[in-house]
Amino acid sequence: MLDYAKLLILGLVAVLAAIAAQYARDVPYMVHAVLIMLVAAGVFLWQLRRMGEPALPAPMDEYNDGPVRAATIATVFWGVVGFLAGTFIAFSWLFRS
Repeated sequence: MLDYAKLLILGLVAVLAAIAAQYARDVPYMVHAVLIMLVAAGVFLWQLRRMGEPALPAPMDEYNDGPVRAATIATVFWGVVGFLAGTFIAFSWLFRS
């Protein structure tokens, strides 16, 4: 049942993004609407192909540290990006030309 709900939501997002791209008044909005439409359609097709596969049970004898690792990598990445953005802004204020 959950697979059908995912397909319904992804199909709805793809159709609404296509409608938003059609009625876009400027190019950046249209580009982002088309991008959302393509991603939603791609995930829709991927989910449709996986429809009949049985779900693999998670192993019970080991710790699932994948989400913790992904969150740590994302935190470090955004920390470095924020630090570089702050440094760039500080130097642009310091050395105005």
